Amino acid sequence: MASRSMVGLMQSSNLLKLLWRPGMAALQQGSCLPSLHSFSSVTSLRTCTALNSPSQSFFPLQPSLTTSATHLPHHRVARSQPESGSVVASCQPLRLQRSFGIAALGRASVTSMSGMGESLSHDTPGQPENPRAALLIIGNEILTGKIQDTNTATLAKLLFSRGVDLVRVEVVPDIEEDIVESIHGLWKRVGGQDRGFIFTSGGIGPTHDDVTYAAVAKACSTDLSLHQATVEKMRTHYEALGKVLNEARLRMATLPTGCEVLYTPGRWVPLAVVKNVYVLPGIPRLFNAMIDAAKERFTGALYSRRNLFTKQGEGDLAEALSQVAKDFPGVAIGSYPATEPSAPYTTKLSFESRDESLVAAAVSAAEAHIAFLSDDIVESSRS
Repeated sequence: MASRSMVGLMQSSNLLKLLWRPGMAALQQGSCLPSLHSFSSVTSLRTCTALNSPSQSFFPLQPSLTTSATHLPHHRVARSQPESGSVVASCQPLRLQRSFGIAALGRASVTSMSGMGESLSHDTPGQPENPRAALLIIGNEILTGKIQDTNTATLAKLLFSRGVDLVRVEVVPDIEEDIVESIHGLWKRVGGQDRGFIFTSGGIGPTHDDVTYAAVAKACSTDLSLHQATVEKMRTHYEALGKVLNEARLRMATLPTGCEVLYTPGRWVPLAVVKNVYVLPGIPRLFNAMIDAAKERFTGALYSRRNLFTKQGEGDLAEALSQVAKDFPGVAIGSYPATEPSAPYTTKLSFESRDESLVAAAVSAAEAHIAFLSDDIVESSRS
């Protein structure tokens, strides 16, 4: 179970859960920790730290994106000016830390989950609000189970690694009105049409049920027109395959008028950007390549994350974990049971915040609550 705010995200094989706590609060000074006692049961625990910085991205570095219009990111942690004149993001990675040990815990009770659907943003008072994002998955095939969505997990990992808060994921059928309604609603979630990011996945193919371009154009109060640069790229691609660039295929080059068009190296498929809406294909290999190529646009203040792995069950940990969550409201604390029988732990605890020192303090408090000892060394891993 997780404390307070949580939001669910779908994963390809199962339900991908990311647990968060919105808001950043100052570390409370002088918090009283319960004294440690002797316990009869002793279990393994391990800790590790992972900083998600561009240099430690979940995705390998890809060639630079080419664009038919100049566009610079709205959100940067820091900027440097290379000789080429382009603006790039830079940041200093935090030093990785690891500590190990074993833990024991006495009686505990299970706490309830609350705060579903609250904001995922962890903004520091006095600092600019971090960018928010939303994902709209489009396709009857997702809703009927014919196709399993994997793009949610891909985008969630990338945005987290870039310091962008993914605050909403929706799935809608191939119905133009539903797509338009969702886009309007998601704008409210991310801060409007000129702040944050909305990503769509699916519905940009050549068949009758591919209505995403039309829906995005309608939502953004524009129409559709044939994009000649994309047509030429398509012509080269299909002629090399010995195929005809027919009217059906040209639907894939009929884009919202006035949109910015990005091209991923080695691919003809356009990434159309209308206002702050990024229109992506639903095919995972294309979605992955295109969002990764555009990732420099999506940047906010980076997160620090540390994990504890223990053989205690969630019910054993809940009472102590609830106290830590209460003492450190600026840290998103999550609890995840192991899903594989062969896993060397029973429960994984996750501590996340944009304030590394706050994460370290929360982990130290958790270790104290769980009667942490330091003589059980196990291999750590990044998350």
